[in-house]
Amino acid sequence: MKRFFVFTIISIFFLSSLFSAENDMFEYTAKHNKITITKLKDLTKDTIYIPSEIDGIRVTEIGEGAFQSSNIISVIIPDTVNHIGAEAFKECINLSYVAMPDTVIEIGNSAFENCFSLSDIALPPYLNKINSRTFKDCRSLLNISIPDSVKSIETDAFSGCTSLKNIIISDSVSTIEEFAFHNCTSLSAVTIPLSCTIISRSLFNGCSSLTNVQLHNNIKEIQPFAFFNCINLKSINLPYSLTEIGMSAFFNCISLTEIIIPRNIT
Repeated sequence: MKRFFVFTIISIFFLSSLFSAENDMFEYTAKHNKITITKLKDLTKDTIYIPSEIDGIRVTEIGEGAFQSSNIISVIIPDTVNHIGAEAFKECINLSYVAMPDTVIEIGNSAFENCFSLSDIALPPYLNKINSRTFKDCRSLLNISIPDSVKSIETDAFSGCTSLKNIIISDSVSTIEEFAFHNCTSLSAVTIPLSCTIISRSLFNGCSSLTNVQLHNNIKEIQPFAFFNCINLKSINLPYSLTEIGMSAFFNCISLTEIIIPRNIT
């Protein structure tokens, strides 16, 4: 009898701490008095207001793939949310407006990948990194400002953002991974943050409008294909700190008429 009583108590605790449910708009899970939105039930909805709570429980997360491939045009996220899962809004091709609160500290891989209509988004001030493919192929994205909280921009984060003209990268960013700005064909100028020491592989590959790049004296390595096919790059000052230039780093930079190689290059 005692064993049965203990088992019943454990079962009740488990069921109260983790369960799945739904309302008229969303499917969701609840765990430890926190709700994760897992699915939009009606994929034809165009304007979405995510509630701050459901049945008195705070909504703190938008789950992986929750709105993927839906027809939403705008989404308003409450200030109770701190995580946006991987692929949460991937392939929402009509999504043009996202109201994101300052409380968001993580945006998962490919969260906004292939959101072709997204032209502007304000990144929250406590975001710790830009994950891989977060904004890949957001073809309408015009401007982006990386907040001071961000330490790294990961692989393909903005790759294929063909309308991206301006990007402000905070000096807090110490790592920009390969292909991060690959084929950003409208990007004309960029300043590498002071804390970065490596220009990663294919970082600006195919940035055909890029004319001006500011490199600082902490740069030690330019990896292969970093400026491959930057056909309008006219000048670049290579810092004395530079010790290595990778294969085809400036291949097909046909407008680059002069370049001075630092003597420390090996």
